[in-house]
Amino acid sequence: MTSVHKDQIRKICQLQETREEAEKIYHLAASKTAPGTGFELKDSSIGLPAVCALLASRKLGNDDVNENVAQQASCLEMPKFRNAMLAVKKALASKPQRHTYSAPVVTYEAVVQAVKLGKNVNLITAWCGYVESELAQRNEDYRQAGREVTVAVFCWTCQLLKIMKVKPDVLRAKYGVSDQAYVNIISALESTCQDAAELVQEALAALKKNPKNVVLPPATTTASDVSFTLSRSLSKSPSKSAMKARMLDGSPSKTPTHKRKVVFSQDVEEAGDLPETPSKRPKFSSPLKSARLRALHEAGPSFLSPAKAIAPLPAPTPSAASTPARSSRYADDMLVEEVMAERIASTSTPSGQDVLPSTPRRRRQFTTTDASDVERSGSCGVSHAAPASSVREDMEARRPRRHRPILSDHKQWLQGDPRLAREWEEIRGRLGRVEVTF
Repeated sequence: MTSVHKDQIRKICQLQETREEAEKIYHLAASKTAPGTGFELKDSSIGLPAVCALLASRKLGNDDVNENVAQQASCLEMPKFRNAMLAVKKALASKPQRHTYSAPVVTYEAVVQAVKLGKNVNLITAWCGYVESELAQRNEDYRQAGREVTVAVFCWTCQLLKIMKVKPDVLRAKYGVSDQAYVNIISALESTCQDAAELVQEALAALKKNPKNVVLPPATTTASDVSFTLSRSLSKSPSKSAMKARMLDGSPSKTPTHKRKVVFSQDVEEAGDLPETPSKRPKFSSPLKSARLRALHEAGPSFLSPAKAIAPLPAPTPSAASTPARSSRYADDMLVEEVMAERIASTSTPSGQDVLPSTPRRRRQFTTTDASDVERSGSCGVSHAAPASSVREDMEARRPRRHRPILSDHKQWLQGDPRLAREWEEIRGRLGRVEVTF
């Protein structure tokens, strides 16, 4: 309540209790006669303080305010004053109601009935549904159909069909569609649905030529169907093709072709057992490498110490010669180690015992020999070292770079090394075969 209205009530009412009651009635009447309540006073709202003062006086029954005084204070004519007083009484007597708002479901059939179109109803509704589906497919903002989309699509389609009875302003006011939303949807239709507009115009031209020839739109899908299909299509990963999906669904026993190949350290089977496929073709050694390895095997016993009997080396088997995982350098290293181990085993084992099979990784227990045996074996080995000098030089020239000699007793090493035997012979030649003791 403003101070102006409060002063007006105080001037009209003489008693304090009448003024207080009039102010209470004024607060309640002002809220119940506001715009939108159904009891608007409109131009008569200026006389509301005088009406409240008269009603307070009649409620209390003290005759503090009469009708003529209140009518003159309200600055209204008597008929308008009485109508305002009746409206205030009805507003005060009304009970508050709970208004529940539910958005009405708008369909094209309901809009057609509201506009009262009697001809070609099926044609209009069918083309409206087609235009709505085209709009939903090309614009993500309008995939969920509402009353705004329905009203805008109906008005736009009827405009293409030259139906002059449809008034967009009336429909917007009837269904509560805002002007901004209507303009946005119409602009989206104009920019994205030109193909649909051409089809509608062709259907209209065919209908004008022959009224019985009703051209319906092609099979369409609604906005709900479009959203459903999009959700189903997005459930699968776009990066996986159908071919990969079928490969993953196959038998678990089959190894996919895209797995990485694994190379194991152990020896593979023989060449005859392997399948002749491009991915598993065995790799055989070249003829040059095989001949060189065979020559080393054959020349091995010639430069060993002849003091003890030496068992011949076994001939290389096809499986060992065709091992695909060994390179030439690795084969040379292994061959040298086997030759040295065989030589040490043959020189250190007594003559009465059998020679054990030798491997490069097995440690053996060796027996020591006397200095006389060393001197005697050295003198015997010198006589046989000359014919095999070229083979030894070739062997030393082809010795691998990463050659690591076997660590053994110094006597055995002195006895088995051909180079030391040659140096020993040279020393003895210089000294005139003088006995040298250590």
